[in-house]
Amino acid sequence: MNPKQKKTLVICCAVLAVLALGLVAFFVAEQNRNTVTYKNPEELESSSSSSSSQQSSSQSKSTSSGSSSSGSSSSSSEVSGSGSSSSGTGLQVDVQNLDFEALQAINSHIYAWLDIPGTDISYPILQHPTETDYYLMHTYDDQAKYPGSIYTQTGTPQDFSGFNTLIYGHDAPDFSMFGSLEYFRDESFLQDHRTVKIYTPEEELTYRIFAAVVYSNKLIPYYYDDTSMVDRQAFLDSLSTEVRNMNNHILDDVDVSAQDQIITLSTCLGFETEYRYLVTAVRVYE
Repeated sequence: MNPKQKKTLVICCAVLAVLALGLVAFFVAEQNRNTVTYKNPEELESSSSSSSSQQSSSQSKSTSSGSSSSGSSSSSSEVSGSGSSSSGTGLQVDVQNLDFEALQAINSHIYAWLDIPGTDISYPILQHPTETDYYLMHTYDDQAKYPGSIYTQTGTPQDFSGFNTLIYGHDAPDFSMFGSLEYFRDESFLQDHRTVKIYTPEEELTYRIFAAVVYSNKLIPYYYDDTSMVDRQAFLDSLSTEVRNMNNHILDDVDVSAQDQIITLSTCLGFETEYRYLVTAVRVYE
């Protein structure tokens, strides 16, 4: 083997080594993601309380120093309260006493609030009137940046009267937005956090989670017609048949039919672009 061939061989080996290391790093990262340590309710509540205390302290310092703010920061103070906070937005709110007038002063496209008690999921829900996925990459205060907002697509009934209201959010790596939906892969966590609240200016809606599943990446509204009872039932059936996964959970202790009203929280699944993760809940009347 002449010197030129040896040099070529060395270069090829080096390239292969770099590629191999990259693949190892990728699979290690995916393994860590799939074996995430689930927080228990006490840890989540402690995290939420700590976040609230830090933000309250920061606001107090700002007020005492005589500093003023404008835009979204000013609007945030108008909806401040002693209740739960949205860690992903920085808004301090009391979900039991939401001031939608103040929220809509920040952004008129805010029309509801999603809250899963005992978790970090507590966010405004937005909908753009003409650009269906506008809030995928726009924040609640209309800044064009990741991780966007929790939103519904254009045309989705804002009174949640449809059969299946699809609510979207990013699978953010810091577990904000819908990044923490993957906690529901753990059945004990799911069983402890089955209540979902939706607040609108007119009413408070309560839902009970009955499914948490890996699902295909198909666009559900285009495959299933909500006005068709057959399609409604087909969607419910698909939750247990679309994708087989050992971490899928279908709970049968609550009756769900094509005549009910359900919500589906939908997020991507890391680098697995052919799949999504769905958490689906049915409206209950307490």
